[in-house]
Amino acid sequence: MPYPLAKLAYGLRRRLADLATPTERYNLQIAAGNPSICPPKLQLIQQTVKHPWFSRKNGTISVTDDFWAWTSQDVMPLSFGRDSLISCNQDFNLQYLNHKDLSSEIFDNFLYHPTGIELQDCCVSKQFLETLQKKLQINQVIYFTIEENTNNSYTPNFTDLLTFWPHLRIVEFLRCEMSKNWIDEILQFPEHKLMALLIISAKNQFVQFQFNHFLKFLKAQPQGFTITFYVSDDAGKLASYFVRLKQYLDQNLVKGDLPKRHEIFTFVDIIYATSERCSWYYLPSKTDVV
Repeated sequence: MPYPLAKLAYGLRRRLADLATPTERYNLQIAAGNPSICPPKLQLIQQTVKHPWFSRKNGTISVTDDFWAWTSQDVMPLSFGRDSLISCNQDFNLQYLNHKDLSSEIFDNFLYHPTGIELQDCCVSKQFLETLQKKLQINQVIYFTIEENTNNSYTPNFTDLLTFWPHLRIVEFLRCEMSKNWIDEILQFPEHKLMALLIISAKNQFVQFQFNHFLKFLKAQPQGFTITFYVSDDAGKLASYFVRLKQYLDQNLVKGDLPKRHEIFTFVDIIYATSERCSWYYLPSKTDVV
């Protein structure tokens, strides 16, 4: 049964303020509707950063406010005090981290309301994702990117992603393995909000799918849904598969440039082996004639 914190004795509320992290103090103030809930420390937001980039280098986790910080050796990390609170309201980026790293005190100084999450070269696991969602209270994200997962014992999958973040609209798998059952995983969430998938794979990462099952998947998606495959295969080991896929799509979808009223079509973009686009296809709208 919840207890009204405002009724606690002053000494207890002051002790609560001492024990709480900056994020916890701020959330208590919001929940109570009264900044005096945590005397004598009024927790304020000192600054807002749009693209915090958390990265571990040489055993130390630091954060910058530069989205492209990972490309430069000269970017200085953010500097803030023990009781500082920084708001994050757009992208949330993690690099070279594992689930234990998420327990670092550096995360206690941030208030998270990001629209998107990007994981680059992280040791991704279900525990990692669950910690992101629960401990850091990152809930209302609409796009999610996983680039080069370093955990060989875990395959990122849509069951976990759509369970933890049911409002996702855009998902990107960049040069990392993905579940062989990705189509069925999405189909088990008929009320999902996904509108775009980007899958960039090397030949050994690409998951071959049954063509009829893929068409069933496309027909189950909302109007305006887009899926893009970019598959590199210098040795041509997947060439015969993509020839057959192209033949199948030629027979079952409409090939050509994206229609002007693209929001009423389901769209497939395939780029295979070279920098040249292999094919654009779209599924005609149920209410429109192509």
